[in-house]
Amino acid sequence: MPRVRLFLLLALLLPIAGPALPLPAGPTIIVFPSPGVFDVSATGEVSGIGASVVQRLAEVSGLALSMQPMPPARALLTVQQQHGYCVVALPRTPEREALFRWVGQISSASVALYARADDSRRIETPADLRGAVIVVQRESRPLAWLKEQGLTAYEVSDTATGLRMLRAGRVDFWAVNEIAGLHAVASAPAPQPRLVASFSRIELYLACHRELSNELSERLAAALEQLRREGDLRPLGLR
Repeated sequence: MPRVRLFLLLALLLPIAGPALPLPAGPTIIVFPSPGVFDVSATGEVSGIGASVVQRLAEVSGLALSMQPMPPARALLTVQQQHGYCVVALPRTPEREALFRWVGQISSASVALYARADDSRRIETPADLRGAVIVVQRESRPLAWLKEQGLTAYEVSDTATGLRMLRAGRVDFWAVNEIAGLHAVASAPAPQPRLVASFSRIELYLACHRELSNELSERLAAALEQLRREGDLRPLGLR
């Protein structure tokens, strides 16, 4: 058989590569804006170490996952009331247990307490914080911890606002998720706040609308477990 005819025959037998099929639609992942973890641009694009984890979650699960930034109070209402939404990362508490479908753990950290650089006070126990003004993000685990200790908190909508209030001298201390605080402080100008204490543990989860399908829930849970095994969740403190 002439070589040209052989090449033509082989070309007919080989499969023709078509355009890549779109990924199945997954839920919209709501994130809380936080410097270095979930940075939000002026056009709404989300980046940071947390965004990279969500992007990796999409790759491993084989689902098309979009991210939408929201303040905590609005995020919780959205996930409770609307199908097709999840929120990352949410503390799992008894009063929230029946409100969401808890897919899997995504982060582990401590409650970090910061003071201004020129504040020399030492904090060794929660009792040392009696009478202090402490700023904290609402609907967060650090806020719940402060309440458990009987401490008064000044609630704000996001991480960046808490840091600005501390730097401006409007509050005595700033209580924050260890990882969020670390990245926010790293991006702040000098003089940077001083870490004075760490308390408790914060375990955060991917939580979805309670009627999320079993198929999507299982795919996301399996993908989270693979991310943990492969070290992709280490930037969020989970090993």
